[in-house]
Formats: sequence, C-alpha cells, structure tokens
Amino acid sequence: MRLKCDISKCSANCCCNVPIPKGYFTALKNRIVRPIIRFEDAGNNPELGGNNVVAITNEDIAENRCPFQRYDYKCNIYDRRPKICRIFGEGKHKYLQCGFLGQKAPNFNEILTDVNSVMDILKLIDK
Repeated sequence: MRLKCDISKCSANCCCNVPIPKGYFTALKNRIVRPIIRFEDAGNNPELGGNNVVAITNEDIAENRCPFQRYDYKCNIYDRRPKICRIFGEGKHKYLQCGFLGQKAPNFNEILTDVNSVMDILKLIDK
C-alpha cells in the first residue's frame, strides 16, 4: 500500500526548486498562482519534457515555491503535473523521497552537490 501525502503536516515542501518543462508556463499560464520573478535554466532534458527551467518565485531559495502551488499548498495543475512530480514519493530514488512519509529524504545541500544522482533521476523519469 502506497503512503498518502498529508500536506497539512509538511506544507508541500517538495514543491520547490523543481525543474519543469518551460512549455508548462505558457500552456498553463492561467493557472499560475505565485508570481514568477525569473527562470533559471535547468537544461534540455527530453526525459523531463524538453527545455526545463526552475521558476523563481522568491529570492530566498529555501522559500522558493512552485508557481503552480496554491496558498493552501495544493497543486493548481495536479491533473497535468509534470512527471517528476507524479513519481515523487514512490521511493525509487533517494532524492525523490518524502521525509514526512517516513522515507529518508536528503537535505538540500546533498542534492545540490550530487550531480550523478540527478542523472539517475532522469533515467527514472524516462521509464
């Protein structure tokens, strides 16, 4: 049985600094909730949907949230969310695990310094 997320406990902490295909922002522009300050390039990875970017909604990286995240922490594009969001929490990769579900989630600095794991995530997404 798959564990169920409870955003009332975690405030959807997984919804930050996520590479999203740039096309999502034009196709779903009417569903953007949080104002976007700028985009940071996250590479052209076909496995992630093409030209990917991280939308910056807050200059403090620890407070940066997905622009599609509502203020009640729910996803405003849940029905069309990117694959990386759909597979989060399945436990298939250490950086796609949720500490609030009892999984061992890494800290932010571990993720930033582990380039090989980013490539592993791309392989999982391609499946």
